[in-house]
Amino acid sequence: MTGLQERFESTGYHHVPGALDDRTRHAVRGAWDDAWSRDRCGPEADAWAVLLAAGQTVPSGCDPLTRLSPGPILRMIGDRAVLGIVRSLVGEDAVPSVVWSLEKHAGDGNAMRWHQDAVYDRIYRVVTVGYHIDATAPSERLHVLPGSQCAAQDMDRVEDTIRQGTAAVATIESEAGDVLVHDAMLVHGSAPRAEPGSRLTIYVEYRPAAYVLAREPGTEAWVDARQALLALAEELARTGREPAPEDRVTIDRAITIDRRPEGRNQSFKGSAAPYPSFSRSA
Repeated sequence: MTGLQERFESTGYHHVPGALDDRTRHAVRGAWDDAWSRDRCGPEADAWAVLLAAGQTVPSGCDPLTRLSPGPILRMIGDRAVLGIVRSLVGEDAVPSVVWSLEKHAGDGNAMRWHQDAVYDRIYRVVTVGYHIDATAPSERLHVLPGSQCAAQDMDRVEDTIRQGTAAVATIESEAGDVLVHDAMLVHGSAPRAEPGSRLTIYVEYRPAAYVLAREPGTEAWVDARQALLALAEELARTGREPAPEDRVTIDRAITIDRRPEGRNQSFKGSAAPYPSFSRSA
């Protein structure tokens, strides 16, 4: 077991400062702003999760693969260094199973509740990668419970221990360009943003193909399509080029292919509890 794997096994997370360069960040932020400007007043507005802040409708999330220009997102996901970390933790067969986003605005009241992203068989490892396009403000910094990833947690009990001040809460201060990799079972949460402006984070969840096929279950065709998307992302990151028209087939297939055999239920679930108040010095 490597040092990274040992630390991750103990804490449940790995913080990578400055993993994204400014060019990558600005490209993703530009793609996000362009997509929202395009969709907000049209029929595609329903594809966005929105909130109210200072009397205005603001975007809080969307599926970046379907709403944003794919080039910036895929080049970011294809970063060699970050994928190296992911594969060292998940395995060479890592599948980008879910891609989503979160933008917090001052006054939108958007708290990320205490939760585990998923509960899964611990003979495997599933991770979430958070790409911080913008810096996290002090009021909304991510708080985690190191070591909580080792078992499914009762969120009511977790909330009680945090409220009583007996939980070992760690605070992660992420700057623009940082990447945070955490175990999908790590308990974490954040309060609403109070400072002016907004903060955008793109998330990608990786699962071992073996887990998808054996325990969810998923189809081999779905795994193949998602891994082909990842291979395209790596190639775009390496060359810096934009997706060509023929790449659209790979992208569209990865987005639209059915994930599971018909009639099978998804058993991969997370758990959550309302985000409580607690001492910022924890």
